[in-house]
Amino acid sequence: MKYLSLFEMQETFSTEEKAKAWFEKNRWGGKVKCPYCGGVHINEVKNGKPMDYWCRDGQKYFSVRTGTQMERSRLPLKVWGISIYLYLNNPKGLTSVLLSKYLTIRQGTTWHLLHRIRAMCSLDLQKFDGTVEVDEAYLGGQRANMSKYRRMMLYHLGRGSADKFPVVGALHRETNQVIAQVVEHTDKETLHELIHEHTTSDAAVYTDEARCYHG
Repeated sequence: MKYLSLFEMQETFSTEEKAKAWFEKNRWGGKVKCPYCGGVHINEVKNGKPMDYWCRDGQKYFSVRTGTQMERSRLPLKVWGISIYLYLNNPKGLTSVLLSKYLTIRQGTTWHLLHRIRAMCSLDLQKFDGTVEVDEAYLGGQRANMSKYRRMMLYHLGRGSADKFPVVGALHRETNQVIAQVVEHTDKETLHELIHEHTTSDAAVYTDEARCYHG
């Protein structure tokens, strides 16, 4: 999906039927298979109720959602497709707040949606367990290389982060491995999403006392 153009994405997910066809093609390659038993003796359910397909071998209903992160979601497949596209093609990361603005749906819905998409796209990535340190930093040009006027402007702004971009890093104490990611904001929602994405549920996460880490 990274290699779809914006116009191709709009056409691919313009309707629910087209979105369903795209997901089925990429999951089954044109030959529908039962996700339970792998059977290929499949009947299509005309009205789609309770699901799109019936496996004669396993005697079970299923759809392209079955056995995936989309299984229990009521969101249309075209919303899933567009969201995955935006996630994969946003080099600075995608927050649930920004996605809710793109899709004009509730932020709470996009928060859960992004968690499931990250799980789909990161199945082969190992999360940090044990002890993890998380902190953010602001990176950019050195003041010594700026003009006198530019340094004065930054001084009057009164913030060391002015004209720089935020980077969030997680350090795994046991292995000294580091994960770093550029973000648009360092608010609570963004930082919590990154922590959940890169650490296991039983990890001991150490941060400073900034309010954005509370909870």
